[in-house]
Amino acid sequence: MSRHLQPAVSPLLSFPLLVAAITAQLSAQLPELLPALPRELPRSVMPKAIADSLSVDPAQDRVVVKLAEGRPELADGRHILAPDICAVIGERLVRPYFEGLEVELAALRQRQLAATPPGRTPDVDLGLYYEVTTQNAADTRLLVQRLNELAAVELAYARALPTPPPGDILPVTPDFTLFQGYRAAAPAGVDADALLYTTGGSGSGVRVLDIEFSWQLQHEDIAALRPSSVVGPIPGPNYEDHGSAVAGVIAADADIYGVTGLAPDVELRVTTAQVFAWVDVPGAIATAMTALTAGDVLLIELQVGGPLGYLPVEWEQATFDAIRIASGLGITVVEPAGNGSVDLDHPSLGGLFDTNVRDSGAIVVAASGAGIATRASFSNYGARIDCNGWGYWVMTTGYGTQFDPGDQRQRYATAFGGTSSASAMVTGVVAGLRGAAEAQLSPQD
Repeated sequence: MSRHLQPAVSPLLSFPLLVAAITAQLSAQLPELLPALPRELPRSVMPKAIADSLSVDPAQDRVVVKLAEGRPELADGRHILAPDICAVIGERLVRPYFEGLEVELAALRQRQLAATPPGRTPDVDLGLYYEVTTQNAADTRLLVQRLNELAAVELAYARALPTPPPGDILPVTPDFTLFQGYRAAAPAGVDADALLYTTGGSGSGVRVLDIEFSWQLQHEDIAALRPSSVVGPIPGPNYEDHGSAVAGVIAADADIYGVTGLAPDVELRVTTAQVFAWVDVPGAIATAMTALTAGDVLLIELQVGGPLGYLPVEWEQATFDAIRIASGLGITVVEPAGNGSVDLDHPSLGGLFDTNVRDSGAIVVAASGAGIATRASFSNYGARIDCNGWGYWVMTTGYGTQFDPGDQRQRYATAFGGTSSASAMVTGVVAGLRGAAEAQLSPQD
């Protein structure tokens, strides 16, 4: 089956097709349950010429600096020591990119080392990322270009501004499951009942962690989502309905009220990517990994601005490296393709979505029509796409467009969408498959 989701027509993945689409990723990450398919994920770095040429918004007053690997003399963890880099930075404020996560990064490094074959070292160290505060856009652009001239700098680039999550293409609680068309049998849906009634297919024993902005942590129909689900900082109020909608697709309670999630028995955890005014996806991934082990599922419900429009978050080098580390530790990562209508194979993107150039190991999800085998017009596409799901008219929790009695804990949506809804659907199926594998397979199978 092709990885491509072309601009015109591509099949909407039913339950059997979705199994085929993601078996390779899951089997490589279930060595104790399935035959291992070991593969080494290629890592490359965004060409400096691309980083130098990216437009800089007036609000972009941060530069991300990644130091060269294998040169311990360049930094001591807290400070950059290299004289040539320090001379370029001058009096500007510098801090470790993952400041505040020193303990978590040290533990993550030990996990990387344990997962690396003897005699080798991991090829990326998140401790080599720093952030420099600049005066304005012109200063940012100049600093990026000057730093990228240095061999000791693997890459410098302007830190991306916050962008909305890739959802919502705008236009006694009743039982709304009849409106959940994406639960239907193939070819319109993912055949959710076939998965739910498969032993282990409800996701029991599987941990799923969602990274985005916020959630309604007391929704009546998502018992798996409570304040105790939070890993890391307490989320703020931004895009709370979006997080609730994603959680409902995955884990809404299997009862006679509201909606039913694709894997309602999962252990659901959440980590916010927004701390103060900035969005920190790599930091959120590092925080999330403190609660994740091999076999768990990590969903990143965000997108990032790029030269052609919204792109998958792994466009940014630090995020790519963090995802790649998670994949290498056996965590299944699901990532929206983004709502930018962008061809990810476009030459201006430098081949960074070509898995022969670099591969984060994530399952990248595009959006199709609601039960129609056609690419959603807003969805990104290209060879990097692994699978797709509904991008329109997804019935789930949150928003209140279907039902809102005046209590935000009882809101339900009729038209959640975007590559957000598609990624939530794929995550639910991944969790169900993982649960079924754990319940039914043994090391001898």
